[in-house]
Amino acid sequence: MKWRVVPAVLAAILLQPRMSGVEKWYLVPGSDLIVIARLENLWRVPWLDGWHLWGNIRVERVIFGQSTPEEVLKFKFLCACVSRSTALVGAS
Repeated sequence: MKWRVVPAVLAAILLQPRMSGVEKWYLVPGSDLIVIARLENLWRVPWLDGWHLWGNIRVERVIFGQSTPEEVLKFKFLCACVSRSTALVGAS
């Protein structure tokens, strides 16, 4: 019974549009720190002014800047690109 689902899941994975990030190379010259890291303890909360995100960044490798591997950096971020009030009203 389980094996009938596998082809459908495999087809869905292979046929989905490719997701790719937008390269923001223009931010590199003004950066203080560039790392390869892992997000941990990520919290997301929708609010009236947008999505509030916070958590930890565990550094795995330092590309540029003053940091050490395994250092834990705390971060907070407000994504105001889609506010909750806009999403509730349905305006674009």
